[in-house]
This record gives sequence, structure tokens and C-alpha cells, in this order.
Amino acid sequence: LEWNKAFEAAGFRGALECRVQPDDATWSLSDCRYNVIHWITSHKLFFSGHGPVTENPFTGEILRAHIRIDGESLHGLDTSAALLSPSHCQIQAGGDCLPALTTLLASATDDASSHEIYRQFLRRVVIHEVGHTLGLRHNFKGSTALPAAKSHDKAYTSVHGLSASIMDYASTNLHPDPAKQGHYFSQTIGAYDYWAISFGYSHDPGKPAEDLLKAILKHPKPYATDEDANHDPYTSLYDGTDDPLADATLQQQALEKCLDRLSQRD
Repeated sequence: LEWNKAFEAAGFRGALECRVQPDDATWSLSDCRYNVIHWITSHKLFFSGHGPVTENPFTGEILRAHIRIDGESLHGLDTSAALLSPSHCQIQAGGDCLPALTTLLASATDDASSHEIYRQFLRRVVIHEVGHTLGLRHNFKGSTALPAAKSHDKAYTSVHGLSASIMDYASTNLHPDPAKQGHYFSQTIGAYDYWAISFGYSHDPGKPAEDLLKAILKHPKPYATDEDANHDPYTSLYDGTDDPLADATLQQQALEKCLDRLSQRD
């Protein structure tokens, strides 16, 4: 439902609804009349989420969406001895390695912190995958819109997120000092997402599409997708803020603190 904020800004109220499937439902998850978020588990290498869509090949209209959220991805936030084995760390090294140690850094506080990390992680994944089902692609340059000085300012990131787009692959946002910790994961759609929904769904029969695009582009937003990744130092996966080097330094300090705490465990 987070996406309703973008739809309302584009002139559509109550565009999305979300309902829990009742236990006595008589319809199947495969029924093309329903768009579903399906929670699964798998023995294969985990993924956080997957948001495939079925499109009309002639018009591009999205006909149906089926989001899968893999329960195994939550193991990336679990710091039990069994899950911090060398094989698990190797799996984590394939992407953002910080989630595997996030709860370890927060363990100095209380269990509520660990629960909040899980909640933020799932919220970010679900919003991201719903974005795919609405037609949005990845935006790996969105993180450059976040001022480095604001990365742990919850009042700021609650409104703007940790990136200009929830479709980004931003790094886990860790601070070496738990007392200064902000959001671990982006919790809201960003400025680019509002732009994308406005352009993709707004329609004024009295105006050409070019006029709508020009109006939106008066305030351009950073964008670069899969084909652009790693060709531009500011278009990378698992980076953060408008100063990636400063952000990486902060993350490294947090990681070293995590590893030091891990070495002290029984």
C-alpha cells in the first residue's frame, strides 16, 4: 500500500488494495484473476524476492503479477552459530554481506531491535517487488540522491528513503554506533518512484504524452538500470549516499565492529 502515495500524487485515490487470503479460500494462487504475494521456502540459493508479471505482448499492459518472497532470505539476518558457518558466509559474499551481521551489531540493545531489523527488511523487499509488478525497473543510481550526512537521520529517511528509488539495491545502512543507528533498510518509495508512477499511469486526453513528460522532467531524478550497472562509479549495486566512499568507510567500521563482537562469542 506504500505505492498508493505515488498514485494519489498522480491523481488516483485507493489504486491498490491488499487483502489476506482466507483459510477457506476456494481459489488458487495460480488463478490469473488474482495478483498475489506468495511466501515460499526453497532448498536452492535464496533470493529476497521475485516479482514476475504477465504482459500483453502487443500493448505492454500488465495483466497479472505474482510476487514470491523467499523465507530463506531471512537467514541472512540470523546470527545463530549454525547460520554463520563458512558456507553461509560464502553465500552472503555474493551480494550485500552486511545483513548477515546486522542483528549481531544490534544485539547490544535488546530483542526488539532484532525484530525491527526483520520488519524493515521484509517491508523493503515487498515494496520493491510490488514496484516491479507496477512496471518499474531497477534504479541503481537512486542512492546518489541521499546526502551522506542524512543517512542515519530517521526524520529525513522516513520521508525520502535511503534512495530516490525503492527499486535500488542499496547497501544495508549500518552505523558503528548503535545509538546513532538510523533505518537499516529503506522503508518508503522515493522521489524517482513518484516520477515513474506519474509518467506511467497519468493520462490526460487533452495533452500529448510529450507534454506530460516535459512537465515531469522539470525536476529530473537520477536513474540507471541493469544495463548501466558498474559502468559508472555512481551506478553500482550495494552502495549508498551521494558520497559512496564515505558511506563505504562507515559500513566498514560497522562491519569491523560486528566481526570483533563475533570473535567474542562462545
